Amino acid sequence: MIRTLLMLLASIVFTGELHAAEKQPPLDDRKITKEMLDNKEAFVFKPRERRDPLYSVLEEVKVKHEIDEAIRQEKAEQEGEAGNTEKEPDIKYVPDDDPILDALNKARHFADRSQVELLNGNWDLAIAEAESGLKELKTLPASEKHANAIQVETVRLNGFRQTARDAALNQEAEDKFNALKLQVQGIMWSADQRSLAIISGEAYYVQDKIGDGKNAVTIVNIDPNRVDFMINHVQRNFEFKRYIDN
Repeated sequence: MIRTLLMLLASIVFTGELHAAEKQPPLDDRKITKEMLDNKEAFVFKPRERRDPLYSVLEEVKVKHEIDEAIRQEKAEQEGEAGNTEKEPDIKYVPDDDPILDALNKARHFADRSQVELLNGNWDLAIAEAESGLKELKTLPASEKHANAIQVETVRLNGFRQTARDAALNQEAEDKFNALKLQVQGIMWSADQRSLAIISGEAYYVQDKIGDGKNAVTIVNIDPNRVDFMINHVQRNFEFKRYIDN
């Protein structure tokens, strides 16, 4: 089971990169011509591969959590505690007389809580827990003996905090995009010609913009059954999908 989860994690981390939308020459005629409708052979199914980076990051966090849980269950079974393998362990802080180890335990405690909140979609709580853990680590004096453990928890906490921040921004951008109420009503897709999508009663091609100003969205990809849009929010670009009649 652990090997399967590790293979899944590797596939998430090393799957290809985002492809930029290919530049296309402008077309003045936005009408669907009879020739286009008659040439049905040109419109074949060959979807473009795309990747949502935020989704992949959240999936990576989820798979790492499942790996940790699988290791815990396997260890419990080896120790004869099979009856408890279906329950996740309570996230508890265990104090230590050594001030450095005590702070590390607190940091791990906050990191575990941040991860759980992240998996549950509670972005603000995930950020707060991660920042509490980082605050604990900042109080530590320099320690060559524990330098590696401090670095591991620092990277872990920073990772959870940044992922939660990205997820919160993504949610805001998605709410902004959904407010436009765009509906994909039809698609004429081709591997050799410019694909066309009917969106809320109008015809659009890749790189066309819908709307004005800060709320404008750009079409970055047209597949046989969906359209990918890009919207700018807080000086960052986010991509969202709309399927036909969805």
